[in-house]
Amino acid sequence: MTSGEVVVRSAEPGDEGAIADTLARAFDRDDETVLVHRLKNTGAVVASLVAEVSGVVVGHALVSRVAASIDGRRVEVTALSAVCVRPTHRRRGIGTRLVEVAIGRATEAGAEAVVVFGEAGFHSRFGFSRGRARVFAPGRPGDALQALEIVPGALSGESGTVDFPRADD
Repeated sequence: MTSGEVVVRSAEPGDEGAIADTLARAFDRDDETVLVHRLKNTGAVVASLVAEVSGVVVGHALVSRVAASIDGRRVEVTALSAVCVRPTHRRRGIGTRLVEVAIGRATEAGAEAVVVFGEAGFHSRFGFSRGRARVFAPGRPGDALQALEIVPGALSGESGTVDFPRADD
């Protein structure tokens, strides 16, 4: 199905329909679509990325700033969300490319860490771990929150908070 080269680029205004369609095909609920639109209206978006194959949008990822602090100090954290690939194009490395580019964009934007809710098996290959995110959720085993520390020591501390925008806000 992916006969062409995968190109990951910044989303453009004309991509809105293709992004919405990709989100709808990838997720069986509309929370992610609502969240993407809401975040774009808040000014928190660092990067909205699309993956194209033969000029067709087949994947999406969003990087946005979130409010975070650890032991009373502010930490520059971005959240990776709405990472998706159309079912017809999965298992071809497109999601991997999207996450790699997203981490690069977060780093360029000055993020000290990136957080994500998602599959540990997939995100761990990029350095995300539940252990690093525990500062934000102490004593909550099984939480799907994972973190990637870009700046060594950025997530050091006893107790922290991270405030994610919700799709229903």
